[in-house]
Amino acid sequence: MIATEEVFDEVAQEVLKWPSTRRWESKDKDSRIRAMFGAPLNVIADIWNRVWKKLSNAERDSLINDSVKYKYLLYALVFLKVYATTTAHCSMVDWPSEKTFRKWSWYFVKKISELKSDVIKLKNRFLGFEKGETVHTNCFISIDCTDCPIFEPWPWNSKWYSQKTNGPALKYEVAVCIKTGFIVWINGPFEASVRDPDIFRQGLSKELAYDECVEADNGYSIKEECTATRQLKLPGAGWNHKERKSKSNARCRQERINGKLKIFCVLTSYFRHTNPRNRGLGMPERHKMCFTAMAMLESSFSIPKLTRFFGVDVLRMDFGGIVTRSSFSDASFSDASVSDASDSDAPEFSDASLRIAKAVSLIEGGSFASGRESVRPSFARSVAMSDIDFAR
Repeated sequence: MIATEEVFDEVAQEVLKWPSTRRWESKDKDSRIRAMFGAPLNVIADIWNRVWKKLSNAERDSLINDSVKYKYLLYALVFLKVYATTTAHCSMVDWPSEKTFRKWSWYFVKKISELKSDVIKLKNRFLGFEKGETVHTNCFISIDCTDCPIFEPWPWNSKWYSQKTNGPALKYEVAVCIKTGFIVWINGPFEASVRDPDIFRQGLSKELAYDECVEADNGYSIKEECTATRQLKLPGAGWNHKERKSKSNARCRQERINGKLKIFCVLTSYFRHTNPRNRGLGMPERHKMCFTAMAMLESSFSIPKLTRFFGVDVLRMDFGGIVTRSSFSDASFSDASVSDASDSDAPEFSDASLRIAKAVSLIEGGSFASGRESVRPSFARSVAMSDIDFAR
């Protein structure tokens, strides 16, 4: 049951009960689709095809026997986008029974969230580099936390309180590739009182390459000295105004993606799907399914642009060699090799330079050079990212 955009165009017209007296094809058609379903038709069709391909043969036969229809996916999207009462949802579509709407909306929310392992991958932070391209940074992603309001579960506890929502909330960490704009990491949910740096230290910090760093806001400030302190690059870490402005652009794009996730009312309204019999158990899991589904939809069609790629640590490194590698690996650097510079008075390859070189060697065929000669401490800053435009 592979679907196309044209198929969902007809299904959407049927589900919305579009009157025959009005013209369906008009300039505001796309805005109508997004207002009801939160995504354009081509993304909806792509999500359906991904879900269908991931199903086993038994699951496909079961769905066919249940007369599953394309519109059931639209039920799930209406649920996520509008997040009203079930009766209100049914009135917005083609008046299915409330039991049918609940069954299939939650079914497809779960199936969309299960696509995470295929789309949201941390190794995607290296996408966008060409083979043999020179890399001058060890900072590939930006991170931030976002809070989503919920009805406070019983028993009452102040750990759920969020200053952002002024009420109970769940917190998620989102990481975005600086170069491509893809969401490459989501982590959560956590109680809203958990500090952002604590979430980073328990999760993403352990997954990064050796000496790799991330761009973060001041909410990630850590007073005590630890590994995470060296991995976090805060707003004031730039050498000059130009670099700090570039860092600000990356953080602004991070906030923009967080905001685009919140166009779905399931993340901005108080999440009410708790189970009173289990005293709130299961609510975080259900909310996580919804949040992951939103991240999947955002990853499917949103690739924000950034005017400049940057790296702060690279400007402070002294090195006198060229780094190359022959094969790609996501986390292993054992095959990275360092060749001495041709100039006899080149300084010895320092430990700090070797660490940065190992991060650079993640890119297949990449080299740490200016393109004219190996980089020297005397002009390390002149060949850094301020001289290279990575805009797409």
